[in-house]
Amino acid sequence: MSSILLVTYSGSLNVPSCLALDNGLANLAGALKTNGHAVRIEDLNTADIMQRIAREPLENIYFDFIEKTARDIDAQYIGFKCWASDGILAIRLWCALIRKRLPHVKILLGGPCCQLAPEATAALIPDFDFLFVHEAEKSLPMLVSCVDTGRDPSSVPGIMYRRSGAMVSTPCKLMPSLDELPAPDYSPAVYPAAHTGDKLNMAVLDESRGCPMGCPFCVHPSYAGSWRIKSVPGLVAEIKYIQSTLGTRWFRLAGSNTPVFWLREFASTVIREKIQMRFSCFSHTALMQPEDLPLLYKAGLRSIFYGVESFDDGILQKNGKRAVTAARSEEVLRATIDNNIFTTASFIWPMPFETAQSTENTFGAIRRIFAGRKNATAQFLNPAPLPGTKWWNERAHYGFDLHMPDDRYMMEAMTKSVRHILPPELQETMPYTLNGKSLKQMGMELGARMKEMQNDGVLVNISDETALIAFGCGENPGTFREQFIKAYLSSDYAAIRAFTRTFNRRSRQTHPAPSLPDAQESILP
Repeated sequence: MSSILLVTYSGSLNVPSCLALDNGLANLAGALKTNGHAVRIEDLNTADIMQRIAREPLENIYFDFIEKTARDIDAQYIGFKCWASDGILAIRLWCALIRKRLPHVKILLGGPCCQLAPEATAALIPDFDFLFVHEAEKSLPMLVSCVDTGRDPSSVPGIMYRRSGAMVSTPCKLMPSLDELPAPDYSPAVYPAAHTGDKLNMAVLDESRGCPMGCPFCVHPSYAGSWRIKSVPGLVAEIKYIQSTLGTRWFRLAGSNTPVFWLREFASTVIREKIQMRFSCFSHTALMQPEDLPLLYKAGLRSIFYGVESFDDGILQKNGKRAVTAARSEEVLRATIDNNIFTTASFIWPMPFETAQSTENTFGAIRRIFAGRKNATAQFLNPAPLPGTKWWNERAHYGFDLHMPDDRYMMEAMTKSVRHILPPELQETMPYTLNGKSLKQMGMELGARMKEMQNDGVLVNISDETALIAFGCGENPGTFREQFIKAYLSSDYAAIRAFTRTFNRRSRQTHPAPSLPDAQESILP
């Protein structure tokens, strides 16, 4: 048996969801414990930690939380979830300290940066032993077993490591069914921050991974494949287990496009079994059926994200969104809003091939649908080419131009400070253009458009998870977002802690559900 420390640190509490529990590390903890290993999760995304980092050097955090915990549990492995921006720069420093002070410990890297840009991550953080390129719930226990027994790790899927000075990559292998996932472990001994009140008492559920839509700007199909789902009985058993452990009724479905046929069965089961829950999810206007929305609301769906991108059919066609029309998106958005489900519709502007007429079609429809609605928001993004997407691989066709080699560009992309909560004109720029227009120019123009929308009574840039957290706090989503922005910009960590306490106080279940072993005995191996 080995002892493994898993660490997550995103670098900034710039959106409320940074305070949510980390389901990815909880899944890994469950997988490792199932294989007989001891695990501890250090979740450094808390108001207390961020307040210390604002005042103290990063080395202090390393000594007080990472090295101290590693020594306390006699860790043979330390794994980091690599987030872009400030988080990955801190991890680079901490890995160098581990290599110097704990040379016997194996350093593991995983997470979003490793999935999107594994070579760039390996170059940025040279002090590592193994890097996980894809989902690690199966490959991590396999790797630990290989290292512990002195076997060659080349049979472990989806990893990178050095052998005789050369980088080795093994083929990736995705789980065909998410029922193969272990139960996440949020127990106090494994995930202390889940029980101290420092994290939002809201769990993210891996109900699906991947997406079949193939949008040219989306990274999910490049590393998650097409749809893979967890059975409804399997997820319901997991919800009951989490409720018995955390006592929460607030959940977010993790999939980038939860299948509607699955949602329909899930909602019916939740209602039939009288599970008390509130949740949010991602969906697609081409797939959502308006007649299903009352059922979803009754089951607890309170906020939803749709990637609409444009209300111009020509732009949708040219950018590969051939499965949906502007009229269909408008129909589904109106139906969702009318069913009292907080609706976040995301738009990318300007899209490749954008014209004055397509711009007018999009913003005109946004005014028509969203103006004056308190339970709906238009979320705006500038276009960005990301590795593994058509916008990246066919950038010349779509009008993108990177102003430096790809590897340097990825280094900049991973280390730029990202503040999602700020308007686009205040975001840091990246060295690319779309049809000759810089990101700075696009950000300024989009910011002006957003101000026009706000003046016309449109709520802007409230994510589905922010809305769900607001409801958990008993707040209007628009009001809550403004309060959180104010707290973030003024470094008012007391206010951020107060949000967390309020949410957690209101989140508790009156009657805990059965434990997972009882609930899942007949459906899980």
